Amino acid sequence: MKDRSDTEIAAAAARAMAMWPQIAHDAGLPPEGVSFQTLPVLRSFADQRSVQVVTVEDGRKFVLRAEFSGDNQKKVLADLVQQDIVAKALSDVPGVSAPQFLWRDPDRPIVLMEFAQGEVAFRELRHADLGLVRRDEVWQRIGMAVAKLHEVSHVKPKQFWPKPLLARVSDRAEAVRSGALDMPRSNRFLGLCSYLHRAGRRAKGLPFEGAVEHGDLHLHNIILSEDTVCFIDFSNHRNLYPQRDLANLWVTAVANEQQGQPEAGGFGLIRPGDMAAFERGYGAQLIGDPIYEFFHALRLFNVWRSFGKIGRPNSEKGRRKLDLIVGILDSLIAAERASE
Repeated sequence: MKDRSDTEIAAAAARAMAMWPQIAHDAGLPPEGVSFQTLPVLRSFADQRSVQVVTVEDGRKFVLRAEFSGDNQKKVLADLVQQDIVAKALSDVPGVSAPQFLWRDPDRPIVLMEFAQGEVAFRELRHADLGLVRRDEVWQRIGMAVAKLHEVSHVKPKQFWPKPLLARVSDRAEAVRSGALDMPRSNRFLGLCSYLHRAGRRAKGLPFEGAVEHGDLHLHNIILSEDTVCFIDFSNHRNLYPQRDLANLWVTAVANEQQGQPEAGGFGLIRPGDMAAFERGYGAQLIGDPIYEFFHALRLFNVWRSFGKIGRPNSEKGRRKLDLIVGILDSLIAAERASE
């Protein structure tokens, strides 16, 4: 999908703003005297999606999210319905929340929701690096909140069968081996594919507690205030592996350098103290859980295969990210050998 021009992005934003008078009327808010701040979205979707922070005269803030077109409208609408369900369920849970909807288009994925007050978790951890807050307390709060999120999204107990998830791994490995797909560090990528099959065998048939996933859990989608952890930007309504949420959180934190300096001796290059604090809050051990470790590697696979779409990294940031991805793989293999 092509990158969108600034003109197309501005047109989507203007279209969202033009909806405000009717939304304000329906929601009992002032139609005039408001200001808009356009939030960034993926540029490949920015001609059909706009997210606006709306500030009314008395200083109250709201978020207007509008999806105007595209093949994924039905999915986005279903994801928003799931977010609404979770937000209502969390309304009775002290210290954890998701923005509740104040207005919703009955047929299209266009909503007005509460504005999440606080600091994104990524910046809160930077404050910890400066000694302004305790790092272990931040991670423990996040872990406890994610546990509550999965608790209110709980489905019936399930068994883990990795075969459908491994089909794409096998297909991509064959494409690399045949030369049909140019993948940077191709031999190491194939090593990850082999690791995933071994991890799948270790996790096969194990029981787990299913939960509807958040779908895009990372440190920029978690907002911390003094007494609340708030989850934003849900993007799932049907996948039921909570371990995938957890893997997304941790792999993204390391690969995108959101956790700070990676820990060379830690599983997945994760700082052991960070993981220990998170596990205390979450109430379960992730390292050593075969299902979690499978999803950790699967998330790494999905990050790595994105290089097969965009080509070999030609920037220092891209090369560093690829080095981190390879380093994460090395740590997974080292942990596997240590457990044998």
